[in-house]
Amino acid sequence: MKKAIILAALLCFSFQEMAQWVQQGLGYEQASLGTRSISIVSENIVWTAVTYGTSQPRYSRTNNGGVTWIPGIISGYDGNSIFRLFALSYDTVWVILKSPGSNFFLLKTIDGGQNWQEQLNSITLQSPIYNLYFWNSDKGFLLGDQLGGYFGFYTTLNGGDTWSRVDSVNIPLPWPSSDGEYTITFSAVDSNIFIPTSVGRLYKSVDYGFHWSVLTTPYCFSTYMNHTVYFQNIYHGIFKKFEDNYNFYETFDGGINWTLVSPAGPFYRYDFAWVPGTTNTCISVGTGTYAGCTYSFDGGHTWTAFDSLEGTNLLCTGWLNNFTGWAAGYTTLPTPTNTGIYKYTGTLVSILQMDPIKGDVTFYPNPCNRLVNMVLVGFLGEDVVLDLFNLQGQKVFTEEFHQTLIQSDRKIDLSFLKSGTYVVSVRSGKKCLVKKIVVEE
Repeated sequence: MKKAIILAALLCFSFQEMAQWVQQGLGYEQASLGTRSISIVSENIVWTAVTYGTSQPRYSRTNNGGVTWIPGIISGYDGNSIFRLFALSYDTVWVILKSPGSNFFLLKTIDGGQNWQEQLNSITLQSPIYNLYFWNSDKGFLLGDQLGGYFGFYTTLNGGDTWSRVDSVNIPLPWPSSDGEYTITFSAVDSNIFIPTSVGRLYKSVDYGFHWSVLTTPYCFSTYMNHTVYFQNIYHGIFKKFEDNYNFYETFDGGINWTLVSPAGPFYRYDFAWVPGTTNTCISVGTGTYAGCTYSFDGGHTWTAFDSLEGTNLLCTGWLNNFTGWAAGYTTLPTPTNTGIYKYTGTLVSILQMDPIKGDVTFYPNPCNRLVNMVLVGFLGEDVVLDLFNLQGQKVFTEEFHQTLIQSDRKIDLSFLKSGTYVVSVRSGKKCLVKKIVVEE
């Protein structure tokens, strides 16, 4: 007798692999070392900055997806910690170091940390430096503090060998206040840079930081505090108070208009990340009262906790796509060398999560028996990966192929599967389509 498992809940279905997080070790023998920065180059190459509980600037890196992590120390800068880290490859990395006296140093390595070159420091610059981003090995942006009555924004076209300060005529003036308007962090997407300020304004550049405008937000001039922005693309982003676990503002036009969002579920403030290649998937992590890791499929409006990380103190998170990500916290006893960071090994998928791309995938017959036909449209000339998951999030089938036609039919033999409902993910690069199929006996 033919049987079909059809769940009404699939109308709003989402899933994660049951054992989706694997603990990895950063390689340090000391407990209570905290990681505040994750920089992902590829599915295999990742760098982290160890910034808490250490008297030396420490880092750890992997070139095999975290199976092994190689720890390292930047010599000659004892007493400093890594404030920011940006990795371009397994060998090329920039870091900003911060001393207890709030002196900052910009360093670069091109040999995986064996040697470090100091490119800039706040002593000679006479201004702190807070954050950086590189689009390639030459073009980069550096965020500094106010100096001489306007913000210190710096650009480089030679990998940081020389930095040029953006002229004041290209930057709107800071807000006049005795408290002083300041900036610490930013979000970079394509050629766009978005910088939130302490008074709730948003500085924006669309040309890699060479020219700037400034936008107002609903946070403007209410309180002086740290604000953060996270842009998914050049139009869609969120603006929030760092200290706030309950609300944020959302824009869909690059920061011109904002709408208040009061999220449902556990939304944590310590770090936030969009998941590349998805429509609206994002991750939050936190510590203390709000310790753990949560995910959202609707741009942060509703959140669900990863049960396996509930109560785990986490300081940062980074994602390459919806099946490769990391969350980092503290090394712990009794085996600190094997702790400190967690890797996601499941697949974050929602039936309702469809990328706005010119493409489609359909399956017939559905329900099916043994053979199913897949009709794929819109992936011409692309390498396509098809993954099939059961309702526990376990991958039960995968196939890779090159799409040579605008539209093509493929037959897939599923006779090895038990009857039930399955989720199919069809992806190429950053595009992803998700559908469900029912297999009958």
